[in-house]
Amino acid sequence: MRELGLTLIYRCFIMLRFVAWRVLRPRAIGVRVVVRRGDEFLLVHHRGGAAPWGLPGGAIDRGEAPADAARREVLEESGCPVTITGLHGVFHYLAHGLSDYIIDSTARRLNITNQKVTQLAAKGAGAGGGKAKK
Repeated sequence: MRELGLTLIYRCFIMLRFVAWRVLRPRAIGVRVVVRRGDEFLLVHHRGGAAPWGLPGGAIDRGEAPADAARREVLEESGCPVTITGLHGVFHYLAHGLSDYIIDSTARRLNITNQKVTQLAAKGAGAGGGKAKK
């Protein structure tokens, strides 16, 4: 019952956000990161939506460099520290009344111990908090 209530609240919030975006038409700049290890890719589980598994990423904070935002978002959402290895592309997302720019980067996972990953995740964890999937 609690999960149903939370899901309804979440969907109402998403609808209100959509209406606000349609009226105000803000432009956002965000990052997405393709983290690859061999033939595996890192995906994170987002709370809802039509495609709950996706690439880690999010909004760039004011004054933050895109590479720093990419590293921060991967750490927040998956707990995996990465180093950015390149730029995949810059895409203009224009749908549903939105006009956003997404900067896609490529990255590789750093080879460090699980204890160090836990310490880094504790420092960087915040709003993201998704589950990671290889």
